[in-house]
Amino acid sequence: MEGDLKQRGETIVLRLVLEHTTIHHRAADRVSYASTAPELSDDRRYDFFSRVVPPDSFQAQAMVDIVKAMGWNYVSTLASEGSYGEKGVDAFMQLSRESVHPLFGWKCMVDCPRDVRDSRWKCMVDCPRDVRDSRWKCMVDCPRDVRDSRWKCMVDCPRDVRDSRWKCMVDCPRDVRDSRWKCMVDCPRDVRDSRWKCMVDCPRDVRDSRWKCMVDCPRDVRDSRWKCMVDCPRDVRDSRWKCMVDCPRDVRDSRWKCMVDCPRDVRDSRWKCMVDCPRDVRDSRWKCMVDCPRDVRDSRWKCMVDCPRDVRDSRWKCMVDCPRDVRDSRWKCMVDCPRDVRDSRWKCMVDCPRDVRDSRWKCMVDCPRDVRDSRWKCMVDCPRDVRDSRWK
Repeated sequence: MEGDLKQRGETIVLRLVLEHTTIHHRAADRVSYASTAPELSDDRRYDFFSRVVPPDSFQAQAMVDIVKAMGWNYVSTLASEGSYGEKGVDAFMQLSRESVHPLFGWKCMVDCPRDVRDSRWKCMVDCPRDVRDSRWKCMVDCPRDVRDSRWKCMVDCPRDVRDSRWKCMVDCPRDVRDSRWKCMVDCPRDVRDSRWKCMVDCPRDVRDSRWKCMVDCPRDVRDSRWKCMVDCPRDVRDSRWKCMVDCPRDVRDSRWKCMVDCPRDVRDSRWKCMVDCPRDVRDSRWKCMVDCPRDVRDSRWKCMVDCPRDVRDSRWKCMVDCPRDVRDSRWKCMVDCPRDVRDSRWKCMVDCPRDVRDSRWKCMVDCPRDVRDSRWKCMVDCPRDVRDSRWK
């Protein structure tokens, strides 16, 4: 079969497959000048087939070898929109992940598809090539339709984006893009609401670490979720607990602070383990107080002394007058909060429609009633089809 350079590779592969039955028994040689599909390398099916260009898998492996030889650890990829151009990049990313030299980066499309609703990135037409794996705000040319992006897209990123997962600064160091900490030029030491305390002398290579980065923090605890102390056992890298000098070494998968006298069996507990913490609050997601009711094991909120005992699965602060049936509500429970908004993920207002139980956004008076599973702020004129969108 004669190849055609103007024809797409998928068409050539399809023609080869369709003609395989009629040509194979004649033992006729076939030569292609543009086919790069890896499946055409199967000698059991295409034993009389040859081509003049290597398959995508070979090209991807060559790219990985070049990256490893150069010692790069961050590579930007660029592909044309469509499955044909993306397959080569997918093969390259897969081989890089399987190699001992993993790469970081997301595919940046030339013409960013508008339906990248599950993308972790704000897709920009001129996406900066080196911010592809960053969890930071996308500025300036950020398209407004990136509904599933995890960041607020501002035209000029305001400095007071307090509800943002990251504080986006104009002079934010570019190398902390994948860091889960507030990025500031001179990271204030009082960022108490930050998930990580960013120190001025924080080693730059702990960018993906979930721990407090100290000056002498062991460099290999990069994936650890707790404070890294100087004498922190090095093997608690995946531990969700504070590693103390005498911290039991077996609490590696525990989600709470490990105290010296912390009961050893609270390894999967999501709360602070106090000396007198009831031992049965192992799966509780809230602070365990001395007088905390023992049955709030699965509660996701602070357990108060007078906290109703039946708000075990509530994800909000339990108030004294909080309706007792808002057990699965993900928002603050108000005194006049409708009792049926138990699974609502947003603040419940007095006039909040009662059927927005699974809505993840603020419920307004005129909020469309059908945006129950919407992850967006529901406005008066909110398009009804943004029900599964995660952004404004």
